[in-house]
This record gives sequence, C-alpha cells and structure tokens, in this order.
Amino acid sequence: FAKGRAYTYTGKQIKPVLKKVVVGITYKKEDGTIETATKTITRFSKVTYKNNISIGKGYAVVTIEGKTIEVPFEIKLGKVTSFKARSTSYTTIKLTWSKVAGASGYVIYRALDGSSNYKKLKTITSGTTTYYNNTNLPLGELYRYKIRPYRISNGKTVNGELSKSILKAVR
Repeated sequence: FAKGRAYTYTGKQIKPVLKKVVVGITYKKEDGTIETATKTITRFSKVTYKNNISIGKGYAVVTIEGKTIEVPFEIKLGKVTSFKARSTSYTTIKLTWSKVAGASGYVIYRALDGSSNYKKLKTITSGTTTYYNNTNLPLGELYRYKIRPYRISNGKTVNGELSKSILKAVR
C-alpha cells in the first residue's frame, strides 16, 4: 500500500497488502562521517497488524531480517453519500442521506443560497438516523446544506469528510 494511504472504517479488520518497504540504513564511514542510505525490501518473513479496526492510526508490523518495523496507515470515518433534499410542505425541507458505518451521529450545516457562510443547523446524535426535517422556513427561500458524520471514540470526537453542498427551495 502507498505510504500515508487512508482506508475507510468498516468495523472489520483492515489488512493493507504490503508490496515493498523502504527502510533507512544509517552507517559510519571510514572517515567517521555518518551516511544514510535506503534499501527497498519486497520479501517479508512476517506481517501482522495492530490497531487495524478502529478509526485512527493502524500499523502493518513487518519483520525484516529479524527486525520489526511498524508501517503506519490511516483508518478514516466514511463519507455521507446519497445526500438529498426535498420540499415536503410550504415550510419544510426534508434532508435524507445514507448511513455511514461507525458514525455516532451527523452534523448538518445550512447557508442561504449565494452565501458561503454555513452555520451549524443541527447535530444528530444517533448514527442510525438518516433524515432531518428543517421546519418553519419562509416560502420561496433557497438554502444550501452540507453534512458530515462524526464518531465519538474514547471521549474524543473524530469528524468525517464534509459532503458537497445541495441546494433546495421551500415550495
């Protein structure tokens, strides 16, 4: 896998396939100066994984020539897909989206059309909720919405990627 590559959280073990590892080798030359060289290794005697289920940093643990090297990779919260809006009455816009694996909830942002000033509209505190009714809106007004999933893990909030905006008028 590529260094720094991110994988999407699934709730299951993530086991990136290692094709090669480039290691730095530091040595002392005859004149006393220190040099660093790299060596590309494509055969591994052993590969195991740690922290490869939860969101955050995971590691492929490789044994090379008797030494253990941890190769990091990132596990990220997925992105909301199928984000849609429809006017359900003269004063309500219903937002719907697909569930994101591992999400504790979602944060919805709203801006008036023509403005880039999005404000937090609502925090949904359930990862299984996939809709929100934005009510008491004035007829004919255009709104832009964005949404992002979040996960609370060990008391810390990890935010997922912000969606593209969608535009809807109250009709």
